[in-house]
Amino acid sequence: MHRTPQSIRGIRLLLSFKILFLLALSGCGKASPSASTTSEAWDRANDPLNLGSQYEYRLNMLPAAAQVSLKPWTDTYWPSNKGGLANRWVNGQTGFSYGLLDRQTLGTLNQVQLASLSPAEKFDILNSRYDYPLASLERNRTKPTDQNWFGLCHGWANAAINYYEPKSVLVRNADGLTIPFGASDVKALLTYYQGQVANSPQRLLGMRCDANLSHDPNAALSPQCRDVNAGAFHVVLANQIGRFGRAFVADVTRDAQVWNQPVHQFSTTVVGYQGVSPGAAPGTVQEVVVDTIMGYTVEINPQWQATNNTASHQDSAKSYRYKLELNTYGQIIGGEWLTSDRPDFLWTQDHAEFTGYYANLGPLYSASVASPGIEFPRQ
Repeated sequence: MHRTPQSIRGIRLLLSFKILFLLALSGCGKASPSASTTSEAWDRANDPLNLGSQYEYRLNMLPAAAQVSLKPWTDTYWPSNKGGLANRWVNGQTGFSYGLLDRQTLGTLNQVQLASLSPAEKFDILNSRYDYPLASLERNRTKPTDQNWFGLCHGWANAAINYYEPKSVLVRNADGLTIPFGASDVKALLTYYQGQVANSPQRLLGMRCDANLSHDPNAALSPQCRDVNAGAFHVVLANQIGRFGRAFVADVTRDAQVWNQPVHQFSTTVVGYQGVSPGAAPGTVQEVVVDTIMGYTVEINPQWQATNNTASHQDSAKSYRYKLELNTYGQIIGGEWLTSDRPDFLWTQDHAEFTGYYANLGPLYSASVASPGIEFPRQ
C-alpha cells in the first residue's frame, strides 16, 4: 500500500533513530560475524543475534503462521506540526494556538473544559506544575512548519508493544483538581516517555536507507538500501511472533521516509524449492521460495475510549516474496528479496520504568488500565 506523508499512518523517527543506528554499527549480538563479501549472507548489521540469542534457524522447525496474543494498540503519532503532546486534540486547537492557564483560571473550568486540554497540559496539572514544563517543552520541540510526517511514531510503536492499552480515567492532583484523561491522553504520555525520555535498551536489525529511491534508483544497491536481509527477516519474524509471541517494530518503507509499525502477525507459504543461485550465502545447499504476509497495527486519530477489539482499531499488512538459503542442516543462513517492497530495518526497545518528572505517569497508567473507562464529560 502506498502512503503519502499526509497519511496519519506515516512513520516518524526522530532523534532516537541516531541511537538505534549507533547500536547497529556497534553490533548488539554476541559473536556476530564480520561483514560478508557475498550478496545474500547476512552481515554484522543483519545478524539475527542483534535482536535475540535464542532463535531457531531450522526452517522446518519454525511456525508458518502465528499472531501475538495481545495485539498492540493504536493511536495517533502526535504530529509535530500540531504541537505534539501540546495539541488539544479534543477541540482541534493545535499546540501553538492557545495560552496556558494559571491555577486560578483552572479552578473555574468545568469538566468538559478540563477534558479538552492537551495531554501535556493535563500531565503538568497532575504534577501541580502550573508553569507547564512538558507543554512548554513540546512547543519548543515542534513547529507548525514541520513536515506532516514528523512526530512520535517511534515512541508509539514501542509503547503499544510494551504497555497494556490504557482506558479513559478520572484522576485528582495534590491540589484537589479532578482531571479527565482520555485513553489517547494516556497513550500520548506513554508514547512520549518511550520515545523521547526512556533510556531502556534498544536493539536493531538492518540499517536505515536515507536515499529517495524513486529519484536515485542506483542507491538501492548500497548496503543500507538493500534493507534487512530476507533470511534474517524470516528468522526474526518466525521466532519473535511464532515462538515467543512477542511483537516487534518494523520500518515498513524501504527508503528515506521511516514508518515504524508494531508487527504482530504473519503467515508464510512455501512457493517452491530450487538449487543454489550465484551469490548465495556460503554453505547454501538449497533455496526455498516463500510468500509471507506480515500484519501490523497502524495509527488512527486520537480517541477518548480504548480501541482494541473495536471497529476503531486499524491494522494493515504487507506481502513479500523472498528466497531462504538453507545449509545441510536445514538452517536459514541467508536470503534474497524477490519483491521490490521490503522492510528497511527491524527493532525493539525494552519497557521503561517511570522516573523523575514522569514518576506520576506510573500511577496514572495503572489507574487507566484498571479503569472501566469513563464517558466524556457532559455540560
